[in-house]
Order: sequence, then structure tokens, then C-alpha cells
Amino acid sequence: RLVEAGVVLPPQRLVAAAAADLATVEVVARPRVLVVATGDELRSPGEGPIAPESIPESVSFGVAELARAYGAEVTIRRRLPDDLDQLQAAAHGLIEAADVVVVVGGASVGERDYSRAMFEPLGLSTLFSRVAMRPGKPVWFGQAGGAHIVGLPGNPTAALVTARLFLAPLIAGLAGRGAQSALIWRRRALAEGLEATQQWECFVGGQLDGDAVRPCANRDSSAQKTLAAVKVLIRRGPQEASAAPGAFVETLDF
Repeated sequence: RLVEAGVVLPPQRLVAAAAADLATVEVVARPRVLVVATGDELRSPGEGPIAPESIPESVSFGVAELARAYGAEVTIRRRLPDDLDQLQAAAHGLIEAADVVVVVGGASVGERDYSRAMFEPLGLSTLFSRVAMRPGKPVWFGQAGGAHIVGLPGNPTAALVTARLFLAPLIAGLAGRGAQSALIWRRRALAEGLEATQQWECFVGGQLDGDAVRPCANRDSSAQKTLAAVKVLIRRGPQEASAAPGAFVETLDF
């Protein structure tokens, strides 16, 4: 046996398969993922002088790249306004075009948060609507018209953390790699202590310090400069006591 079933085919495995005189190999199609950012306040990066009262839409770029890394074909990335009629009008085309639709923003409890409502006319079945975690509490997941729908918070850090925890294993499973291949947790010692947690499961960004992990000093989930430096997520359960330097924690490559 040259190549096990259920593994990715990088160049060296393709060489081995072809050298075995195989004309074809059976593979799993890449799941089609469509990323949609919602919000009237959003604009494309680089348009600041044109629309100074808006903010650059950034999350879809990271989510799309994460999806590709776990085996997806990202078909479309677009922005939609906070208008329920327009969102519902677009929803049918979204689920027709993709196996997984990722909606960024509109997932909280404001009067203009329509990420679930836009799919309700299409028979949306919601599997979960919130998760007791920080950051990322508003993340949700459902199905409509044969497509999986993943709703991510609009906050960039919360969006990428929840995409790593929920979207990555979904895509890995659909791509034939197995969902657990995206959730390999490793125990590492803390280079610095961490404060106690409250009633939520918490995920703290960290950097590798030799064999240890060092929590990022800035814990503000809106700190995108800190986000750019995160290498791992540190997992902390609810109601955990403070952890001293040297204590072991669960970490996930980010």
C-alpha cells in the first residue's frame, strides 16, 4: 500500500500513485464555500478616502484563506447591506452556489442582525444559535436547501477563532480528511500565567516560546495587530482557577 485512503494528495503522493501505473485515483471533491460579509458600514480595503465614515471589510479575506487551507474551493466573496429584503433575495442564490455558506456579521441581537432571518424563508434548520465561549459567543450553525450555513461574529478576532473551531473541521470533514484532523490539541506549558475564567469557555491567543506557549499580552478581541501575531489558541474551561507559569494547557495551532 503506497498511499492510505483519506489523505491529502501533495506532489510526492501523486508521484507514488503515478509510479504504480495508476491512470486514475478516486478523490473527494473540494467543498464549495461561499463567504458573505454583511453590514452597511463596510467597504473594500483601500477605499478610506472615498468613504471615511465606513470601515474596511477584512474578515472575509481571512475566512476564505482558512477555508482553502482545510480543503475548500472558495467560489465567491461578496458584501451585502443590512437590509432584510435584499438579504433574503440573495439567500437562494447563495445556497445554490455552495456546499457551505459563511455569513460574517449580523449574528448578535441587534435590530439589524439578519444573518439567520435571511435564510428562514428557505426552511433554515438551526442546529445551534449561540455558544458559551469567549470570544465568539454569537456563532451559529444551520442547514438550508442542502447547504450548511455557518454564521460568524463580525468582530475579526471572534470571527477567526470561531472559524478555526467550527468551520475548519466542517470543511475538513466534507473534504474527506476527517473533522478531527482539524482539531488536534497539544498540551504545552505556560510561559506566563493566566487569570481565572468565568462562566464561559475561553480561547486566548498565544505565541510559541520554545516548547512553551506565551499568552498574548493584549487580550482585547478587537486588537488586530495582536491577532496577526497569534500562532496558537489556548483553551481554558469555564470557572477555571488562575494558571501559574509552568502549568499545562491545551493549545490548538492557529
